[in-house]
Amino acid sequence: MNQYVYQSLSNDQIRLVTLLPAADRDCEVICDVNIVRLTKEDIPKYEALSYTWGPARSPAKLRISSENEHSIDITKNLAEALPYIRDPVLPRTLWIDSIAINQKDLKERGQQVQRMADIYRSAERVIIWLGTDDTSSKTVMSTCEFLGTKVEVNDFGSLRCLSDRLDDAHWGDIQAQLPYDIMTWKAIAAFLQRRWFQRLWIWQEIRLAKSNAIIMCGTDTMRWIRLRTLLDCIVYKRSVSPYAVDSDEKFFAPLQNGYNLARNDRMELCELLATMRHARCVDQRDRVYGILGLSSVHGLQIDIRPDYNKPVVDVYMELMMYSAKESKRLDMLSLCGSEQTMDNWPSWVPRLMDSKKRNDIHSFASGYSTCEVELLKDRALRVTGIRLGQITKKDYFHASLRNAVWGIRAWTHRVGMASRYVDGKSMAEAFCHAICGGVLADYYMPPSRSSPSLASSSTVFSNILRRYEDEIVMDQATIFFSGHVFRKCEGRAFFKTSRGHIGIGPANMREGDEICVLLGCDVPMIIRPDSNGRYRIIGESYVSGISSNEAILGRLPRRYREVLRYDPESGSTYWVYLNTETKRIQVGDPRLGAALPSGWGRITDAQGQFWEDFFHESAPGILTALDPRLTKPELLKRGVPLEDIEFS
Repeated sequence: MNQYVYQSLSNDQIRLVTLLPAADRDCEVICDVNIVRLTKEDIPKYEALSYTWGPARSPAKLRISSENEHSIDITKNLAEALPYIRDPVLPRTLWIDSIAINQKDLKERGQQVQRMADIYRSAERVIIWLGTDDTSSKTVMSTCEFLGTKVEVNDFGSLRCLSDRLDDAHWGDIQAQLPYDIMTWKAIAAFLQRRWFQRLWIWQEIRLAKSNAIIMCGTDTMRWIRLRTLLDCIVYKRSVSPYAVDSDEKFFAPLQNGYNLARNDRMELCELLATMRHARCVDQRDRVYGILGLSSVHGLQIDIRPDYNKPVVDVYMELMMYSAKESKRLDMLSLCGSEQTMDNWPSWVPRLMDSKKRNDIHSFASGYSTCEVELLKDRALRVTGIRLGQITKKDYFHASLRNAVWGIRAWTHRVGMASRYVDGKSMAEAFCHAICGGVLADYYMPPSRSSPSLASSSTVFSNILRRYEDEIVMDQATIFFSGHVFRKCEGRAFFKTSRGHIGIGPANMREGDEICVLLGCDVPMIIRPDSNGRYRIIGESYVSGISSNEAILGRLPRRYREVLRYDPESGSTYWVYLNTETKRIQVGDPRLGAALPSGWGRITDAQGQFWEDFFHESAPGILTALDPRLTKPELLKRGVPLEDIEFS
């Protein structure tokens, strides 16, 4: 058969694939390909397919009935899926990316990628094809269906039991573990390791889908929301499989990835890029272009047009500079750092194709400050910040959950636990903060169910220190705490600085590297001086005692604690300040007082407990969350020792 010839598309057109019906799955799949308009006023009826392309080698042929013995090459994965998706009686119309887009036409590809959000949002339903069924998929799908009849999870992590039976009450009890045997846990891990979950484009495809999206494994189907319920229950009930103790990668990584994918809350650009970093794609430019359609979902404004003729480094640099200039923040620097150096790749440009894991740390090291940024002619970047000493000790993290327990003991011997920490608090508290990356339940409002509290962490931590290695019992509390530490420290190293600070940072840092806090960047950065008086970025860090803007404003008054507060109206979280004596919340930093620079005003939410925006009298309609007191000129007036730092 002759190869199908693509006709050009106008800006408001897409291609749809209509599978002709057949009752026998062994019958050849035949389809029609039609060009249709997709506009706000003219939305055709179709479903969108979300699947894994698979290898392009040895493609299968798909016959196009309307083209008189023409065919199109498709991957074996798609060829396997179509007989299951095809309806036995009626034609089924789908949008399938590898057929609907002329992959050889880079201009069309860029234009259609810009329309992906419209395409998936407008589809009557999204079909997720995970592959053929097996024992694990059948176990998970039946488990999900049963769980969906017992419990409902809302967006705030609350569980509601759907049964009136007394012996079913545990399903809605957030303190009760999920009653699954080890074979069910293994099935869940295997299910979440299917290749679909590793694809980059699925983030856009499923997050833009309507709530009726379905999962298909062979002939078995279930609603996507059923899997979401399972993942939410695992996290909110803090259910940890005994299987996880000896199979860290096979359980925690797929579970975390699945949970992140199913989350319904908004993410900042940096968090979204970091969360998707492990995902796979053929063209590395898609790590930027593949999130453009999520702008509306996450409240992001990314005015970048896909151009597949640009080098990858230029695409990433464009996003970095666009983000810095639009947001006046440098949080994307937290994604920088690689064990490999490339001559044509500046260290300040995130290498988003690096699949290294980056588990969230919580730091607010420069508050709501405004960055200073200048792109120099030789592709160096000039920023403003404070250097805070050198790395003097470094210790690698042990690469398994069980070994993490022994690693904790070894690290305590390196730093000594008898003395007070540099901020006056106990060394044990500083150590818990460091190895948990600042992610503790106490620092959320409402408290996080997916993180241990400082009190429970301290209890487990003390037990680990008091007992010999063969006496440590891997009970539920120890597994939960150690698993949390494992996820935060994996791929990182523990360190101590010349000024006595401790923390976790990139595994490839060295003694002699420096720590700096930059205006507009939440996390302290590890940097390395080069021979030209500049620095290379090594990576982000968490440092106990400087995670709450102490480097710029000094210590918080002892009665205050920074917490991340969830705002149900916006679906976002905000850093606020909890007065631990009065239990009252305030949005403004108590170290700054009430006075604002001349010409500035502020507004807050109705309760004054979630967010605070600022405006200048010259443009009262333009609001910003960035504090006008935390700019370079204002901070220099306060005597903050800021300096310009250049990154090569």
